[in-house]
Amino acid sequence: MEPDSLRFNFDRVLTNPLLVKLFVLLVSIVVVMLLARLARRALASRVESRATRYHTRKIVTFVSYLVVILIAASIFSGRSSSVTVALVLWARGSRLPCRRSSPR
Repeated sequence: MEPDSLRFNFDRVLTNPLLVKLFVLLVSIVVVMLLARLARRALASRVESRATRYHTRKIVTFVSYLVVILIAASIFSGRSSSVTVALVLWARGSRLPCRRSSPR
């Protein structure tokens, strides 16, 4: 194969909107999963109860999956502003109450 034909194929791949969206989605998934792993580790070191630590990890995992789904919907729908507004409203309205343990 000639270098010109390889360059032509590479340029064609870079201009394919579906492949660009898939690449952005892949990078987004990697970033979200890394952030979720960091959050799980940070929370696990601060939570003493095993049951609470388990539930905290599950919540972080669930939220990370939800964020990936919302990012995918945003990328493939083309209407990122409506997804962003929905995400902000959901995050604003879903604050979990903080329970304080009583001193022993």
